[in-house]
Amino acid sequence: MVDHIADGVKKYAEWSSPVKNDKFTAAVFYSSAYGYTKALANAMKDGVEEVGGVCELFDAAENDMEEMAEKFTAADAVFVGSPTLNRNAVKPIWELLAHIDAVENNKKPVAVFGSYGWSGEACEQLSSHMKLMKMAVYEKPYKCIFKPSAEQLEEAKQYAAEFVKSVMGE
Repeated sequence: MVDHIADGVKKYAEWSSPVKNDKFTAAVFYSSAYGYTKALANAMKDGVEEVGGVCELFDAAENDMEEMAEKFTAADAVFVGSPTLNRNAVKPIWELLAHIDAVENNKKPVAVFGSYGWSGEACEQLSSHMKLMKMAVYEKPYKCIFKPSAEQLEEAKQYAAEFVKSVMGE
């Protein structure tokens, strides 16, 4: 009987331990009104890959929420991007966050980014929300006004690379 209890405890510890990826993985979730936040998302992906990570991009308006929630949980680090429309992040991003298990993603390293036209509240709102979910939100969000320039895309790439290095402990 004692052996069964010990086996059960061992199995429970195994099942409840986070799965360690062979290679550093990141997932970039975004929604884009005019393509500007999508351009930043691609730059973030390039930054992850520049430092040797594997990265997947997900347009929150185009992908299945359950699948994205699984990818969010499985990734070593996550990027979340939204434009600011009507002084808010867009619905697909809020819907994605509603599908995320806060307990399972406790201390998940996450970086926020986006473009905006006038006020730029989306990034701060998302950062605050994910901090309330007990995620490890990285420094300041990366954001730009309207269409990112070539220089801003390079900055976004470097922002992503620095975030990944900080998560990897470099």
